Amino acid sequence: MTFQITPLALGILIVGCLVGIAVFRYTVRAQTGLPARGDLVGAVSVAVGVIAALGLLLGLGDSGAGGASAPESPADGRPTVACPSPPSGC
Repeated sequence: MTFQITPLALGILIVGCLVGIAVFRYTVRAQTGLPARGDLVGAVSVAVGVIAALGLLLGLGDSGAGGASAPESPADGRPTVACPSPPSGC
């Protein structure tokens, strides 16, 4: 199965991952006492938040393919008219 991803979406994903890595590394240095790992849950939460915020701000997800579309007219250019009832003989 092949998935298509736009360059903008890929850039947003990379920025979110980089911010998550930065938060993870910062929380390692911020802890005092015994050496410990960083806050993984906080880093993942921040990365997801950054990806969601950038996606909303930059308009991802609005491809325009969904929703109701205008009905197409025939090739000869005449408008399509629906008959009110079958016995009327439109």
